[in-house]
Amino acid sequence: VPTSWGTALIGFDGRNVTSLRPPTTDGPGGSARGVVRAVDADAPPVVQELAGRLVEYLAGHPLELATRAEVERWLTAAGVVGFRRDLSLTLFEVPRGVTLAYGELAALAGRPGAARAAGTACARNPLPVIIPCHRVVHAGARRGDVGSYGAATGSDYKRRLLELEDAALVRVAHPGT
Repeated sequence: VPTSWGTALIGFDGRNVTSLRPPTTDGPGGSARGVVRAVDADAPPVVQELAGRLVEYLAGHPLELATRAEVERWLTAAGVVGFRRDLSLTLFEVPRGVTLAYGELAALAGRPGAARAAGTACARNPLPVIIPCHRVVHAGARRGDVGSYGAATGSDYKRRLLELEDAALVRVAHPGT
């Protein structure tokens, strides 16, 4: 998927999205074996739809990338179960512009005290940006200190996503407060 942020990769199993690699400037141009450009007519409709939403989202339009029902199907297709699934669905509900700490996320997902497990689940998120792990910061975050966001993208990328969403670049609190 070509976007204004670079090339994103959407994994697909024939029926469902199974993964998303956030856009980077070093992604394949579509010539790699098995890679289909999402803008091509033969790309699956669900991939074309997600690609269109992703392009709009990264252009700054405040829209949802997926519905909860889609995310539930995609997590199933990606093999995400148990606490990781519960945490992913909880995180999907965190509104745009809100940040929270790993411990707060764990508590919202029904596992208070599982901040490390929440961090691991975020690190293994198969659908970053869709399931907004960029909205989770460490508990001691100070203004502008957002923490890391994967080896391929880093904290500058996370900060850029939060700025796109007009999020305060410091832990605000859990949703609803």
